Amino acid sequence: NLWPIGVLVLGCVLVLFNRRVSTADAPRSKLPGILVMVIGLLFGFNAYPFYQPFDAYNGDQGIGPYQAVIDHANARGALTYWAHPEVHQYSSMPAPWPASILVDSVYFETEPYSGDLLTAEGYTGFAIFEEGAISIGRPGGIWDQTLLEYCSGIREHPVWAIGELDFDMGHIDHGIGTSQTVLWLNEVTESGVVDALRRGSCYARRGMGTDITINDFMISGDQTGFTSGQNGQISGTPMVTIDIDTAPASMPLTVQIVRNGASIHTIEVEGPGQLTFRDTGPGLKGAFFYR
Repeated sequence: NLWPIGVLVLGCVLVLFNRRVSTADAPRSKLPGILVMVIGLLFGFNAYPFYQPFDAYNGDQGIGPYQAVIDHANARGALTYWAHPEVHQYSSMPAPWPASILVDSVYFETEPYSGDLLTAEGYTGFAIFEEGAISIGRPGGIWDQTLLEYCSGIREHPVWAIGELDFDMGHIDHGIGTSQTVLWLNEVTESGVVDALRRGSCYARRGMGTDITINDFMISGDQTGFTSGQNGQISGTPMVTIDIDTAPASMPLTVQIVRNGASIHTIEVEGPGQLTFRDTGPGLKGAFFYR
């Protein structure tokens, strides 16, 4: 990106040289040197401040452009989420004129990018609903792998899941209320919402005509307890407590408890109610997580 400086210096040299050797009998024009200087200046402005490290003309640049967006957002206190990372979208449209002289249609394809969640760093979370629950959200999937990386110190921050809306009026299953993100707020303000999303004090739910509300999700020991998004030290045998409301009032539920990427307990209950599970299984040394 520094090569325009060389062009600018060359233009200055040409101007100075032609000025020194120019005489009345043999005049030399300064125009070539000035033109070279102008070219150097133009390319210099293109390099800085308008230079961008990524473009659409140098092939696959991997996670780099997206990581740059994440870093830019983090530097300004913003939140970043991966949208529908498991979707495979393929569509086409008639080619406009004059491109239609050469081709009939233009095709667009977006492949799933689940693996990028393991490669990227520093993002806030991802959308588990609608398109993120199969390979990412399943027990032992990519989400659990990122959380294990956080527990082992590889990642600086944990990754959270939210519900998003990719609204399609042509399908009733994708109505505007299908997917929701429910927040546990300390205060009902804009900053309170952002804070809850940032620290993972939230959960995603999906369904048409039914509501499952988690009033509390707590991991407690002999003396201390922690809710969703919190971390700390547990003494004694961990106790998992889940307080659930349902609408309609009576609803059969299957609750699966996951620790460190493995399903450790499945409970069949009739909601609403409070569920408790004392985790006496192996693997409780070091850092671990529940979801």
